[in-house]
Amino acid sequence: MRIALITYHRALNYGAVLQAFALQRTVQSLSGKKENCKILDYQCKAIEDMSVLLHIDRRFLKDMIKFLPNYHLMKRKTEKFRAFIAQRLEVQPLKNNDLYSVENLFDRFVAGSDQLWNYEVCGDDDAYFLDFVSDNAKKYSYAVSLGKITAFEKHKDRLKKHLAGYSVLSLREDFCADRLEQLGLETRIDIDPTLLLTAEQWNKEIPSVNRNGDYILLYCVAPPKSLIQVAKNLKERTGLSVLYLTDLVSARLQREFTPVFGQGPEDFVSLIRHAQYVLTTSFHGTVFSILFHKHFFAEVENLTGSNERIKQLLKITGLEQCGNEEILRQGNVISLEQWNASDERIAFMRKNSNGYLRVVIGECDNESESD
Repeated sequence: MRIALITYHRALNYGAVLQAFALQRTVQSLSGKKENCKILDYQCKAIEDMSVLLHIDRRFLKDMIKFLPNYHLMKRKTEKFRAFIAQRLEVQPLKNNDLYSVENLFDRFVAGSDQLWNYEVCGDDDAYFLDFVSDNAKKYSYAVSLGKITAFEKHKDRLKKHLAGYSVLSLREDFCADRLEQLGLETRIDIDPTLLLTAEQWNKEIPSVNRNGDYILLYCVAPPKSLIQVAKNLKERTGLSVLYLTDLVSARLQREFTPVFGQGPEDFVSLIRHAQYVLTTSFHGTVFSILFHKHFFAEVENLTGSNERIKQLLKITGLEQCGNEEILRQGNVISLEQWNASDERIAFMRKNSNGYLRVVIGECDNESESD
């Protein structure tokens, strides 16, 4: 069974590239044949156009002249991403970006994971709905997210039209599944691909990058004031330096924290792996903090985009306390029993999702065998 994946594998985004890597690795492992799973090397204009220069927070415009000397570091980040994609992902080339030319090369097509069905991200591109596949029996998804609820309401008729013919609709969040079920579509929930690999597997796949000294890792695009204050307080309480993983940082934050520029996917994983604390607004920053058993705080109360996704992640892993700033101030020590319980929950969901993927690759006859 030859499987084609379509996802945001070319985005200069840590979570996007790492989830693509994890899903492909898992399918390859389950099938036993590396060559049987390819990522379609599709170039979506909206994704290709994304860059930090096009998505600058207005608060940082006055600091642009101070950012320009770091242009070479942004270039280094791009080079690291391109190297990771070229060396670690198995892609199916597309002549003239033509998806229709590959339908007969694969037995099944899987859309996923990430916010593929969020038009605010993909820029009105229907390719991620597998519109180029004429045989509905070949269409599957894996842990797709719809993004914001407002975006769903705007495009719900269009979503129903594109998704009605899928063999199986797999989503990542309950609130996404609820909305599609309101449209009369049957769904299932699966974990994000990055959780399909254990911490031990990530340690094996992604080598460590040496870091000197203990540190607090702050990772977010534009940190809310509340998270900046959390970082300051934690720095003062622990005496640890704060490494701020970023592409663009204001002059004020540069004085208070140590910016870390030009990092690739492997650096991202390593930075979280070796941190004493992680402070983040990122879904995948939260995922890896959980996998590596980090002391962490995920800001969920002052966000408009990813808060529901992070809240559900904390809920299903039993770590809701890590979204509570007051508990962080009190120390937020996660007990060994809590980590064991979290690991057991993830292992159960991983087993269920692996079972579904076995259905996709044809090792099981029906979805019930994945339960």
